[in-house]
Amino acid sequence: AAEASAAARAAALDSGGLRDRLAAWRAGKETNVRALLSSLHTVLWPGAPWAPLSLADLVDPADVRRAYRRAALVAHPDKVRQRGGDPVAVATADAVFDALKGAWAAFEAGDRK
Repeated sequence: AAEASAAARAAALDSGGLRDRLAAWRAGKETNVRALLSSLHTVLWPGAPWAPLSLADLVDPADVRRAYRRAALVAHPDKVRQRGGDPVAVATADAVFDALKGAWAAFEAGDRK
């Protein structure tokens, strides 16, 4: 089952240029959680429960934390699966969740960009 899931994820990432869109979204912003959050709407699947945020919405660290936690709930692969997400949504969520997690770690470590 795990191998089938990994194969489905790989196929979903290869469909419709998803892998390239996700790479472009992350490029240069790997440790910048604010930039990733403000552009998150550009890579999420249609119907994802996420409203676009501007960088102005993410000036205060408390606002960044709230937005990160909300994004983590929206993009958590297990939550997407529970909500009946298709393989593309799950693959997107998995990649987005990992990228946000890494950027959040950098933010918490004091990089704060």
